[in-house]
Amino acid sequence: MHQQEVEEQKKLAVEEDQKPKIITKTIILPDGSYGTETIVVDDAVKKDQQQDDQEQLPLRKALKNAEDDFLASCVAITLTKLAVKSKKNLNVKKFNQISLESSLIICALLKG
Repeated sequence: MHQQEVEEQKKLAVEEDQKPKIITKTIILPDGSYGTETIVVDDAVKKDQQQDDQEQLPLRKALKNAEDDFLASCVAITLTKLAVKSKKNLNVKKFNQISLESSLIICALLKG
């Protein structure tokens, strides 16, 4: 029985760690009155998701970290040309999907 209670407490502790932490502070507003500020901290889950995303897309990560605008523009031009040339071989629905995906990739490259 004692061991089961310990295991249940460990499970509860793990569940609490996965929940976002909420921090409430009392602050002084610019007009001199008091207010409360609530901050939600959810670093563990976000970091895990970001690491998974970065591990899945190593080429995109390398391009963003290189900060090479010329390389990013060359990739953007290449994706655009590929999307336009694929119009001959694909139906309209598939072409629209490829165009949208390439546009989103280009925006992500140029944004970073």
